[in-house]
Amino acid sequence: MQAFEQQKTSLYRLASILAKHRELDGIVYYDTDQHLPAAAVERRGELCGFLASQRQQVILSNEMKELLDYFSDAEACARLTRAEQGMVQHFARDRRYYDALPLELTAEIAAANAASQAKWKECKYNENFTEFTPYLARTIDLTRQMIDCWGYEGHPLNALLQFSEPGVDVAMLDTIFTQIRDRVVPLVQAIHERGASIDDSFLHERYDIARQRTFCTDLLRRMGFDFNRGLEGDTEHPYTNGVNLLDVRVTNHFYEDNLASAILTELHEGGHGLYEQYADPSLLDTPFGCGMDGGLHEGSSTLWENSIGQSRAFWKANFPLLQKLFPSQLGAVDAEGFYRAINKLNGSLIRIHADEATYNLHVLLRYEMEKELFSGNLQVADLPEVWNQKTEAYLGRRPQSLAEGVLQDVHWAGGMYGYFQSYTLGKAYHAQIMDAMRKQLDVDSLLEQNRLTDLLDWLKEHWYRYGCTTDPKTLLTEITGRPVDASCLCDYLEQKYTDLYQL
Repeated sequence: MQAFEQQKTSLYRLASILAKHRELDGIVYYDTDQHLPAAAVERRGELCGFLASQRQQVILSNEMKELLDYFSDAEACARLTRAEQGMVQHFARDRRYYDALPLELTAEIAAANAASQAKWKECKYNENFTEFTPYLARTIDLTRQMIDCWGYEGHPLNALLQFSEPGVDVAMLDTIFTQIRDRVVPLVQAIHERGASIDDSFLHERYDIARQRTFCTDLLRRMGFDFNRGLEGDTEHPYTNGVNLLDVRVTNHFYEDNLASAILTELHEGGHGLYEQYADPSLLDTPFGCGMDGGLHEGSSTLWENSIGQSRAFWKANFPLLQKLFPSQLGAVDAEGFYRAINKLNGSLIRIHADEATYNLHVLLRYEMEKELFSGNLQVADLPEVWNQKTEAYLGRRPQSLAEGVLQDVHWAGGMYGYFQSYTLGKAYHAQIMDAMRKQLDVDSLLEQNRLTDLLDWLKEHWYRYGCTTDPKTLLTEITGRPVDASCLCDYLEQKYTDLYQL
């Protein structure tokens, strides 16, 4: 009994230390995006490297080894709660992650990613890929070194996937993308052949940014976001930063001539924020009191953005509120017209602005390029042209700028390789979860009454409260009764767009 209590005490002590590391990482990331002077970039990279190396030392400490050795015994592990068992499993995975990595490499990666991300912002604005190339090449080279340290079976990306999306590998992703390609590409082609037009011109009139912000903040509040435990900010590339469940920071980007962009972004980032805020409070002083990275986090954001925020029922309740703020632009529009406009097949070349039907083609493009990058078949200098070729093949048009093409996303600049597929997995996850929710709740009726927190309560009970104490496969199976596949997602898209375009 004494040994069990000692190791359980160690579990919570180490969890508390790593929780504070996670919080520092979040604060530094947000400050780097929002407030960092140009002259401080190199120094900030050194700080990021230092924090990463300190975290690695905790994971690789003798105390952590003793804890994991003790709870590797099935009888000892069985005495822990489900959440505690999840914590032990995550620590074991983190130790495998770091055990093969030299401490110097971890620090070097963190520093290089911070410098590359800062350079990306500058080069995106200046349309200069040549100047960005050595920074990006460095992040790729360091990621390759990391992959070699871990080793892998099959494709090199599998080394990254084992940590970013446990239980998923390239073979599974290839199957999922094939399912989507086989059903969604013909759907998009049928829409083009139908030739029907949806008027969305009113979305691109001039909309006062202050009023847009008012609507978005009110929407986030009605979704159930707790502003006593969170805040909003503006940024170039929107994201959500969960420092801890008491400090969740949501960002957005507003355009005067694109009303839908900020609204859908608010729903998307709000979905991330809710997942961060509503983990079980008992997990606060652990690194697991937050949403699960990867597909499930993206699933929460796209559930709110797409299945809720782009539904007909949602806009029956919310369009009058928006129309009141913009009477001159929206006075002649009704809720049905607005619903159709925000769901129009737009063929955008910017991933975050893409319609639901073509969005996964953006992900497919990036996924294919990452596979080629890390198999050695694609060079950094060739990225802009290959990107343009694939965009033209999948979406029918070539980008006219780097900001519209290869420099549109921050992910590669920040070393986030092996992540884009999580956006498609997220859509597949949330489609299955919405299917399960609809079997228990009259979702459309609740949306028409603007009872968004009723939906949030269901999500908290079945999903959010677990934080990071389980794994995607286990949680999805518990919620939906089966592992992930693309059938619910494809069914949803086919039904929605068949109705919209009267196919």
